[in-house]
Amino acid sequence: MDKKVKNVDTVSTKKLLNNKTIEYIKSYLFRYYGKNNFLTFIKAYLRNKTFRFQCAFRMCNGKGLSKYIGILLLL
Repeated sequence: MDKKVKNVDTVSTKKLLNNKTIEYIKSYLFRYYGKNNFLTFIKAYLRNKTFRFQCAFRMCNGKGLSKYIGILLLL
């Protein structure tokens, strides 16, 4: 009877990014700000150019669509 309900955000991000890329970005976020929620991610991405570069770099090293998005972010 127990049905597992998947979070829509988690499903859509897993299609775009693989789990390893997400974990790296979360670890960078926690290292800089001590939190790893979405609002902190947005603030860090807009304010911190080193964090932006690290996110783009990790996405470039990813697979599939995230690789191309990472390349565009680096330009």
